[in-house]
Amino acid sequence: KYAFKMDRIAIALYLDVALFIDDAVDMLSVSVHNRRSLQALMNAMGGELTLYKPNVKTLFFDNESRLVSDSDLVQQAW
Repeated sequence: KYAFKMDRIAIALYLDVALFIDDAVDMLSVSVHNRRSLQALMNAMGGELTLYKPNVKTLFFDNESRLVSDSDLVQQAW
C-alpha cells in the first residue's frame, strides 16, 4: 500500500469506516525535504526530468482550502 499523504488516508479509513491499514508507505517520506513541500512531491514522482514543476504546483498546492474538482482528483490519483 503506497500513497502520497498516507497519514491522511490511514486516518480517513479509520475514522470513516473503522478500517486499519498495515504496512502502508508514505511516498513523501522518502524525501530528505519537508514531506509537505513541493520538492518532496517532485522527488517522489521522478523529479524535473519527468515532470513540469509549475503543473505539479498548480495541481497539488494551489487553493488547498478549496474543494478538489473531479478532474484534479483523478489527476492527483494518477
